[in-house]
Amino acid sequence: MIYLEMVKKQKPIFSLWAAIKVCNMLFIYRLVRFLPASKNIRIIVGTIFDEFRNGGAFFGLLFSFYYAYSILGMELFGGVMDDFYIRYNKSNITICGTYEQLEYWPNGFDDFYSSIITLYNVMVVNQWDVFVDGFRNATNSYWSELYFIFWYLFVTNIGLNVCLALSGDIHDAKKQRADQNEELIVSNMYDIYRSQIKEPSSEEITEQLSKHPYINFCQRSAEGINLS
Repeated sequence: MIYLEMVKKQKPIFSLWAAIKVCNMLFIYRLVRFLPASKNIRIIVGTIFDEFRNGGAFFGLLFSFYYAYSILGMELFGGVMDDFYIRYNKSNITICGTYEQLEYWPNGFDDFYSSIITLYNVMVVNQWDVFVDGFRNATNSYWSELYFIFWYLFVTNIGLNVCLALSGDIHDAKKQRADQNEELIVSNMYDIYRSQIKEPSSEEITEQLSKHPYINFCQRSAEGINLS
């Protein structure tokens, strides 16, 4: 009897109203099939894929910054939030909008994964001032702010701007080729700026090679080697 009462009180997992909402969403998703017909949408999607395909060096450098700063943060701030949490519980003072009131305790440098998440929050400027104030209060030192300020300057201001500049260049190159009814397939960074680079002619290349101080082209011509 108790089991039957519990079954009656349970709500259905998938109600009729939920099914209607899912059907409405599926009707809206039918518009997705018209997106490839738009040239601008194709350019934007192609830009995103090309950036991931050719941004290996940039993303590798970004990961190196994350790794180095995470290790440094664990050395500087490892365990400081535990002591700060104990002091906070004893004082029982809460100020709205602070690290303590927002309960950002998991965002710290106690381990590598939490360090990555904390640095990501600061990188996307997700209440980075709260993190700065929280760690300053935890360490009782204004010098801790330099750690977050340098991270903000190097990664947020420089790194993300380089990423946006790369996206803009790829988008402009693809749009220019699309206006000329040509498809741009970016296999390396040279393909993006190919239209802006003047390539030397074969005569200019031969002339420069003939002036090379360590290659005797007269002897090679006598041996039957064609320079062109």
